[in-house]
Amino acid sequence: MDNLTKVGMKRVEKYAYPVRYTSELHSVVKSGAVAQGRSINSYIAHLLCESLIRYPTLDCLPVVLQQANTSFGIRITNELQHSLTIAAHGVDKDRSFNQEIVGRLMLMTTPSRQTLIDAWSLLNQAISTHINHHASNPQCGQDLQEKREAFEWHLKHSLAVETV
Repeated sequence: MDNLTKVGMKRVEKYAYPVRYTSELHSVVKSGAVAQGRSINSYIAHLLCESLIRYPTLDCLPVVLQQANTSFGIRITNELQHSLTIAAHGVDKDRSFNQEIVGRLMLMTTPSRQTLIDAWSLLNQAISTHINHHASNPQCGQDLQEKREAFEWHLKHSLAVETV
């Protein structure tokens, strides 16, 4: 039954889409699916539906959207596809369907702390480079340094890590 699923006595056509995301997020989704006794596809559809109920629109996507290294073909109802598209374009007409799906999956799952720590490390390096190259404005550098330290303090305490 290509792209068709029986629902009672009627058939519902599904929308097929190759979601591109990190292998780490795929592992988290797969673990969640196994824990709930669902297929990965069913679990993704469940997470996306729940995310639309909790967060009708995402004003901003999670900061830690990393470059995708895995592609996974999902099948969702046309209604869910339509709702996700409206949610994405309602905030930003240039937001891709993939960004909307990945952002919602990240919001609804708990990727490892290492992803956040790695992203913080890259941002921290960029901040240091910026401070060092723009030393002509010491007040701006000091302000940026204070904000970085405050954020790092919150990050360490929220993740309960010793070093970042």
